[in-house]
Amino acid sequence: MDWKESQRGFPWGTVVLFAVGIGVGTALLRTQAAGWLADLIVQNLGLRQASAFAILMLLSLFLIVIHLGFASATAVHDPIGLTTWRRKAVATTRP
Repeated sequence: MDWKESQRGFPWGTVVLFAVGIGVGTALLRTQAAGWLADLIVQNLGLRQASAFAILMLLSLFLIVIHLGFASATAVHDPIGLTTWRRKAVATTRP
């Protein structure tokens, strides 16, 4: 196996995703921005009196919604966008 062959089968997108995630996480911790963001979220959502379990459930729900939104946005958007574009193209070419 040579370098070019190993590059084709290597998931570079996954490596970049993890590298960026680790970099951003490290920056948030070193600059203490993670604590600041957590305090901001707790104050603005009125979670000061909430239990740890309630906060965990709210965070889990938020992450699930965000994950599903980003993961399925392309799958939903592409067919709708292509259909709209085709209908517009057909409508403008008809006499």
